[in-house]
Amino acid sequence: MNTLVYYSIKDLERISGIKAHTLRIWEKRYDLLTPERTNTNIRTYGDDDVRKILNVKTLLDGGWKISHVGQLAQHELQAEVKKAFDTMEVGTLDYAPYINALTAAMLDINEKEFDRVFASATTRFGLKETMMKMVNPFLQNIGLMWSVSEVHPGHEHFASNLIRQKLFGAIDQLMPTAPKPGRFLLWLPEGENHEIGLLFANYWLRSQGFEVIYLGQNVPFDSLLEVAANKSADKLLTFFIANRPATEINDYLHQLITRFEAQTIFVAGEKGLLAQLQDFPNVKYLYRPEDLMQIM
Repeated sequence: MNTLVYYSIKDLERISGIKAHTLRIWEKRYDLLTPERTNTNIRTYGDDDVRKILNVKTLLDGGWKISHVGQLAQHELQAEVKKAFDTMEVGTLDYAPYINALTAAMLDINEKEFDRVFASATTRFGLKETMMKMVNPFLQNIGLMWSVSEVHPGHEHFASNLIRQKLFGAIDQLMPTAPKPGRFLLWLPEGENHEIGLLFANYWLRSQGFEVIYLGQNVPFDSLLEVAANKSADKLLTFFIANRPATEINDYLHQLITRFEAQTIFVAGEKGLLAQLQDFPNVKYLYRPEDLMQIM
């Protein structure tokens, strides 16, 4: 097993949605997985096992029987998964195969396959639904956006940078639309580097006709104030993704509301973290990607 990351059977259950007990049965019956054992005789699994079980799950979700899938060689398994995507009905709303395939492509550091899956999803669902129903669960699964990462940092950077590129491209390709009143100021505070959620907000707001000032990630507070002094905004939007104490975020928000008393400040992030934050008169919390659609 050539891997830098090791997974327990419970990790595989969480990633694939297949019960650990079932995975062990398949491991014995079909040799689906090839675990190594620690010095204390505990099974550990690698990236190859994760990729394989995600591909297996895709075929099972498409109606295959495990007895048939278990007989496939690796190259046959991959070919059948690709065929499943190519023949999927246009009206389907099943995002799970895309999430599985995107995860497998990330673990394989396969940019061509990652692009193919992403393009297939955007063609079928559109970018907004792809981001909310495929990319967000994908990021949750691998711990990129709303939780602590459990994958190798190289995987994280590979996937997040590809998604960032696609969002930048989509923003550049937006067609002019009827302008709406109001201006949004978007930024990530110092120490916040996971930009995908903010980029999607940038795309969505622009697509709806709003003017957006986009500052990006890791913005010092003084720099935020300088921009706001030169270009006023009616609404502010930021994200808190990094693991930091709620008291620290409350202090930051208190500084914000003292400088931006007349503006509405939208704050997005992980539900559990947002639930710990204080209520401020002009701060509104966005707990889900869908909440972004409601701030118009």
